Amino acid sequence: MTFHCGEDSLVAVKPAARNALYRIIREATANSIRHGFCKNIQINLAVQNGSLRLEISDDGRGFNPQALEPNGRCGLGLINMKEQARLLGARLSVESSPGSGTRITLEGMPEQQAYNIIRQEVLACG
Repeated sequence: MTFHCGEDSLVAVKPAARNALYRIIREATANSIRHGFCKNIQINLAVQNGSLRLEISDDGRGFNPQALEPNGRCGLGLINMKEQARLLGARLSVESSPGSGTRITLEGMPEQQAYNIIRQEVLACG
């Protein structure tokens, strides 16, 4: 597993956002191992255009995301990840196809939602 965090991303993330990101990463990596039988997982966290972007990709066996979503339904793990993203004001997308691995991307999380920008919050930690 490889984790990359861009220099611009090295800021204090609000506890609620940090917990949501952790849950998304935990679920995505567990799915990669449990269902995808992957050998490698790459996690990238960066700030792009004033919003946080998280990308988790693997080299596993992949799957057809549409096959999991008849009538808008999918596995509980994907539902939970999408709900965590929604609560953060972000979008979560899943790209995969059989034999080609999986990429999960969270983007559009507003900067003010992600970071401790209120001075009192930062001081409370010290």
